[in-house]
Amino acid sequence: MLERGGNAVDAAIATNAVMGLVEPQSNGIGGDLFAIVYEARTGTLHGLNASGWAPRGLTPALLEIAGPRPRCRQSGIHTVTVPGAVAGWDALRAQLGTLPMAGPAGARRSSTPDEGLPGVGRHRRRTGPRSTAKLAVRAWRQHDLPPGGRAPRAGEMFRNPDLAASLRLIAAHGRAGFYEGQTADAILGDLAREGRHDDRRAISREFEPEWVEPISTTYRGWTVYELPPNTQGIAALMMLNLMEAFPLADYGFHSARALHVMIEAKKLAYADMLRVCRRSRGSRRRRWRRCSTRRSRGDARAAHRRRRAPRERRAVGRSTA
Repeated sequence: MLERGGNAVDAAIATNAVMGLVEPQSNGIGGDLFAIVYEARTGTLHGLNASGWAPRGLTPALLEIAGPRPRCRQSGIHTVTVPGAVAGWDALRAQLGTLPMAGPAGARRSSTPDEGLPGVGRHRRRTGPRSTAKLAVRAWRQHDLPPGGRAPRAGEMFRNPDLAASLRLIAAHGRAGFYEGQTADAILGDLAREGRHDDRRAISREFEPEWVEPISTTYRGWTVYELPPNTQGIAALMMLNLMEAFPLADYGFHSARALHVMIEAKKLAYADMLRVCRRSRGSRRRRWRRCSTRRSRGDARAAHRRRRAPRERRAVGRSTA
């Protein structure tokens, strides 16, 4: 990609497109995109949140009609959000890239799924049975699998002509090649087969990626950046804020004391993220921004001590009895 005149952003977009073929369970044009890009020319750090939101028609009333639902459903048609990846590619390319989406780079990306690539090894063998089971209940997706309806074996050529066709449309028409026309019709048709009837506007016109200001904290002399909510990046910053208050190097690498601090830091950070950092587009940011600052470290360490105190008192009581 660099030899064709592109820069690191163009190369990242091409890599993301190829990952949709070689690791489809974790990447793809049907998913979301998050990016933090440092622009050396201006010294600017850019943040892009291209995670799709719930479509207009997916209302609480509709979900109630659909029947009882578990608290944290991980699959099913109503967990599908508007895909943001391709809109994110377009936003990155327009502001920070150098190659057009409809150029030779796009044509090269779209040829790879047609030509095929050898199936990868251990990771796909581990996730393949789960993915196969999900596709097996949808007869109209059976052609995504090799003959016999199984996951690709290590070293076996895997081709995805439907993905190739979708990438060619993106290469030719940019984001419109995905959110409008043939690909959008296929998405809406697949949703309808599963009993969900989305408004075309939710895909073609309403969604736009959001350029955001990255949030940061410092950890032992390093500045660490993450994207703000709705991502989970703020939890990582809170973990660092808490862990810096403890002499982890003195505890020893992977020692019980070090692991205990890191585990408790994760528990506290995720709990605070879920309690404080819920955010809708355009909501007020003061509460969750405070969570990522150094000022929260004393509070975090105090909370860690309060959580440990009952267990320590019980342990002392047992040792002195």
